[in-house]
Amino acid sequence: MTFSSAMATGFEQVVQDLRQNLADHEHFVLSLHGEDSLFTRFNRAQVRQSGTVRDARYQLTLFKEQRNCRYEFPCTGAEIDRQQALQILNTLRTEMAGVPIDPYQVLPTGNAHSHQVKKGHLLAPDQVTTAILAAVQGLDFTGIYAGGTVIRGYADSSGQQHWFATDTFTLDYSLFTADGQAVKGTIAGSEWLPDKYQAQIDTSRQQLAQLAQTPQVIKPGKYRTYLAPAAVADLVGIMTWGGLSESGMQQGQSSLAQLRQGQQLSALFTLQENFSHGLVPQFNHLGEIAPPQLPLIIAGQLVNTLTNT
Repeated sequence: MTFSSAMATGFEQVVQDLRQNLADHEHFVLSLHGEDSLFTRFNRAQVRQSGTVRDARYQLTLFKEQRNCRYEFPCTGAEIDRQQALQILNTLRTEMAGVPIDPYQVLPTGNAHSHQVKKGHLLAPDQVTTAILAAVQGLDFTGIYAGGTVIRGYADSSGQQHWFATDTFTLDYSLFTADGQAVKGTIAGSEWLPDKYQAQIDTSRQQLAQLAQTPQVIKPGKYRTYLAPAAVADLVGIMTWGGLSESGMQQGQSSLAQLRQGQQLSALFTLQENFSHGLVPQFNHLGEIAPPQLPLIIAGQLVNTLTNT
């Protein structure tokens, strides 16, 4: 039985036990975060550190009479999880008496279900070093590779239940010139493609050769500028700091608040939330499922913001 399937079976059993042992006027939310990953660190084109992480943890939140408290405990995928979950349920009942009332408490509702398992084609652990270092011989290569299975689970007392598991990898690296300048690159996905990796390293080699040339002083003025994909990713990342949050808009904390007031970005700019790649779960911490794709900015105009219950 794989790590993912063992966690899924154990999760289902714990959820059933909690639902059967819940008292009147009690509600719960159970979430699970887990991973089974390999990490390899490189420096000067040599392996400096390598290891695996196999870990999963539950978080159980109990709600009753406008009070709530939570407890986090390890997940083993074995019978001990069921015993521990029921013991913690009783512990939370005892601790609840000392918890202040939460006037903004949101109880779990709905009965949505989802189950998504995305299998990838990753490097086998004994292939990682050869596959990565063969393309960078003769280069001052530094980076870290992380690859494996990421798991998320959610269930609550109202009947909602979700399971998500995906195989992914990332390789974040830098190539250095003799005087310390660097070309940075990232490659990620759910399938390791040797030709794609080789092509990216070849491009990084070309950029490294350009950095080795004598620099020119750029005088102040107007210039056409090229933004590399990494730079574009950083710009889009700023929008996740509450930029497209409905609460951020209403509280005046959004950097894009003027879009709500009728201003717009370039008509060449379109942005959407997209879960179809299967890299992250489609459900949130409340068990609510987002649309597979949600347009946010179309041709520079704001059309949707991000919100939940």
